[in-house]
Amino acid sequence: MKNLTKKLLAVALPVSALTIGSGANALTLTFDEDFIDHGTIINEQYADLGVSISAVNNSRGPDLAVAYDTTARPANRFTNRDADLTGDFGTGNALIIQENRFCSYTKCYLADDEGSRPSGSLFFSFDYVINSFSFDFIDIEEPEVTGAEIRYFDDSSNVVGSISFDSLDEVVFGDNTFNSTDDISLAGLGVTTLEFVLGGSGALDNISVSTVPLPASASIFALGLFGLQAFRRRMQKKTKAA
Repeated sequence: MKNLTKKLLAVALPVSALTIGSGANALTLTFDEDFIDHGTIINEQYADLGVSISAVNNSRGPDLAVAYDTTARPANRFTNRDADLTGDFGTGNALIIQENRFCSYTKCYLADDEGSRPSGSLFFSFDYVINSFSFDFIDIEEPEVTGAEIRYFDDSSNVVGSISFDSLDEVVFGDNTFNSTDDISLAGLGVTTLEFVLGGSGALDNISVSTVPLPASASIFALGLFGLQAFRRRMQKKTKAA
């Protein structure tokens, strides 16, 4: 038994040393990586970070979340179909619900935000519980605030809370507007999915979340189980080889 314990610790400790005592982690999705450009369909690009992104279009457009380049430039029916989404925001790419179907499997060639009211929802699903979040939003007009909200879901897909856009502090709605929110607390709700319900056209950017860290005891327990599984696999291989 002592030898088994030593072997388990030898497997588990190198990892737990990096985990125990760590505080809450933060993650910001900017959509500005080299592999994302104007029109890129966003879904599983952040899977390695434990994030999945999807969209539902309430109109006849596709259910696609798409990157839109907000760099200031002249309106153009091919490369800048909505000049209200571009300006001196300093945000690079933002995320929209795609309006038209001129898309391949990975890219939309005429990127444009859905303008129906309401337009649909953007979903951010996490492999872990998030403790708070903040975000930027662009070009949401006053009539599009009706019905616009963020819904919170737990890992059983239950709605555990929500906040409406019109209740956000110190924001201005209108054409070509840019707003940043303060941190919104989700403490104790067990939230693993955010649904941004958009009342019309517009874009989201800089989705920032903080995650709930595992208690040290839970980390040790989980790592111990991992070590046990690794040790069993190792012993099974030795048995088969013998």
